[in-house]
Amino acid sequence: MLLDFRYEMALDFSDPVEDQYFLLQCIPRDTERQKLIGLRTDVEPETAISMDTDGIGNRRLYGLIRRGHSAFRLKVSGQVETTGALYEEYQDPSDVELYRYIVPSAYTQPGPELQALYSEWDKAAPEDAYGRLIHFGNCAKRILTYVPGTTDVHTTAEEALRLGKGVCQDFAHVLIALLRMDGMPARYAAGLMRGEGESHAWVEANCKGYWYGIDPTNDLLVDDSYIKFTHGRDYEDCMVSRGIFRNPRAVQTMGIAVSVSPQQ
Repeated sequence: MLLDFRYEMALDFSDPVEDQYFLLQCIPRDTERQKLIGLRTDVEPETAISMDTDGIGNRRLYGLIRRGHSAFRLKVSGQVETTGALYEEYQDPSDVELYRYIVPSAYTQPGPELQALYSEWDKAAPEDAYGRLIHFGNCAKRILTYVPGTTDVHTTAEEALRLGKGVCQDFAHVLIALLRMDGMPARYAAGLMRGEGESHAWVEANCKGYWYGIDPTNDLLVDDSYIKFTHGRDYEDCMVSRGIFRNPRAVQTMGIAVSVSPQQ
């Protein structure tokens, strides 16, 4: 499927700022499931934009605006061709690479409540690896309620489980924690989903040499309606926007608009 996508960020500052450095991870990766075939970037105030990749292959846009300004606008748009495959074959079977996704990370470190949840669900889990992946994916959907505004970007899987509610980031962190406790390498994925008006997060698990995408928020397998920007150990590796600016008095207000639609 050929998908048009758009990601727009608007920052407004209460006082003019200078020396604003921005780094964004909102460019789709090339994988077995998707290929970026068109890209356009626009920034206001106008400035030079550079692009590279981080240590795990996530594409990054970055730049510096030195002169004073009260607003920042960035628009990234383009086309991605998705294959509809439900998995990617693992290209690098080294233990070192998989180790990154099986040890607990800052947002997925299991505490007493996650450990108790794993023990409870492990009793009813099937024996085969793929069945266990689906089983624990269902768990996250059943024990968390989607309620925006109850958590923030710093909420851990243990904290979200204690609250019993959260957003897609929290669903993903809880599932990653459960899968890693089960001995299955799992990573956080971020990007866009057709029909959603904001960025989305899901999980990719390495099951018998294949990476399967599973969306615990919607209890779905990831198909050709998803566009992946990044993957990593948890949210920290996949944060869409980072930056700093000079003016300690300035307060920023952020707005995000996204869209994904089949090309007509």
